[in-house]
Amino acid sequence: GKRHDAVAAAERALEVYARLAQQNPDAYEPNLATSLLSLGNFYSGIGRRQEAVTATEGAVEIGERLGEQKPDAFEPFLAMSLNNLGNRYSQVGRQQEALLPSERAIDIYERLAQQNPDAYEPDLAMSLHNLAVRNSEVGRRQAAERAVEIRERLAQQNPDAYEPDLAKSLHGLGERYSGVGRRWESVAPAERAVKICERLAKQAPDAYEPNLANCLCVIGSIYRKIRRYHDAQNSFKRGIQTLQRLFFAVPEAFSQQMVSLLSGYGKVCRLNNTAPDENLLKPILQTLKQLKDKHDNR
Repeated sequence: GKRHDAVAAAERALEVYARLAQQNPDAYEPNLATSLLSLGNFYSGIGRRQEAVTATEGAVEIGERLGEQKPDAFEPFLAMSLNNLGNRYSQVGRQQEALLPSERAIDIYERLAQQNPDAYEPDLAMSLHNLAVRNSEVGRRQAAERAVEIRERLAQQNPDAYEPDLAKSLHGLGERYSGVGRRWESVAPAERAVKICERLAKQAPDAYEPNLANCLCVIGSIYRKIRRYHDAQNSFKRGIQTLQRLFFAVPEAFSQQMVSLLSGYGKVCRLNNTAPDENLLKPILQTLKQLKDKHDNR
């Protein structure tokens, strides 16, 4: 939860590697590229999205050069950097530009996975999932379906390692189906995602309760669209109840997710002609107000 401290440390590391890479590029450019990629992730995590784009573009630039010189050693890094760059472009509203690096990452991972499926199929599934998240057109929905297909297979072999990713792809596929009007088909994958996350959250609450809350938010939205208002209301409420422990502990980290759940809950309560649970909402709304006042006074 100390994200700003993480950014400061990553910036210092970048300064050191930049200086070393000027003196000895062969030895230190790979470290510089890795630092740029990490810093892009950290910037994104605290909302400094344009700086995240710049850092990730720097990582891709170095990765391109290293990948040409030693493809076996550096193509996996290049693919990861391209995948991240697609994410970063999407976050600043450059959706059309996000497609090219994302598709290039998939092309590289496809080739690597053919040579070594055990090592690179997880990365291929991740890239397909990310591409599907950014675009719910028919072609991108196929990417979501492929991501689920690969992660299903991986989770059968090693559930502890891959069930979290499978849940993420299943709820993403539910969103994609819903987004293109296949709303009834969206229910089954979204419900499966909830069941997996419920099991994971029992084993490791700190790690998986946010994922469970997110899945409950997604299935709540899907239920609302097919007019299952009672199920939608229960799903959003369960999501709020699931997230509230971590929200009260670290409100800045979970405020956006909580606001999404509250918004969905309020909408379906009105559609269902039922009053929201004031005892549940009151302390959460107070904490959100305190957080807003804190930011306004900075």
